[in-house]
Amino acid sequence: MIVPHDTKEWRGHYADARYAQLAREVLQELNIENYYLTDPLMWEAELLHVMQCVDILVSGRMHLTIAGIRKNVIPVGYMGNEDGASFSNSEKFKGMYQERVGRADLMVEYKEELN
Repeated sequence: MIVPHDTKEWRGHYADARYAQLAREVLQELNIENYYLTDPLMWEAELLHVMQCVDILVSGRMHLTIAGIRKNVIPVGYMGNEDGASFSNSEKFKGMYQERVGRADLMVEYKEELN
């Protein structure tokens, strides 16, 4: 399931909706048809309903992750800090993970940590 949760773009940052479309294109190129792409503009109640169908959520969006936690989904947060950029949100994410899930290590900043 591909669950985009953002449509805002600014310089140097794609919206979830664009990443979701790229993921969909990759799946189509690989002839993988067993996926579902949700509407990035769905309401909170709809999102919470979708989260009931998810086992593990990988997201760089705090509010999407919170929705998953509310529905007992295992969350993995990814901030993508490969370029050495400073993301103050990663510390906020880690604090939330520690407080709500009991595991700050589910918040990762580098692709290698996902292995």
